[in-house]
Amino acid sequence: MLRKNIQELEERTPKGIPGGNALDPNAYDCSGAKAEKVLGITYRSKEQTFVELAKQLLEIEKKEKL
Repeated sequence: MLRKNIQELEERTPKGIPGGNALDPNAYDCSGAKAEKVLGITYRSKEQTFVELAKQLLEIEKKEKL
């Protein structure tokens, strides 16, 4: 996700092994359906969340180098 969306991270982001996760697919499964229904909220996608976080961390890194 990061290499695809943030060019400057292409070389710095290690490549994973797609499908190489030995955990049960539902190991971290949870549902926010009730919160969405009751509170009328929508969640960001995993990709959007991680890309935005990476951009914020890059900005912090740039500021610390000054």
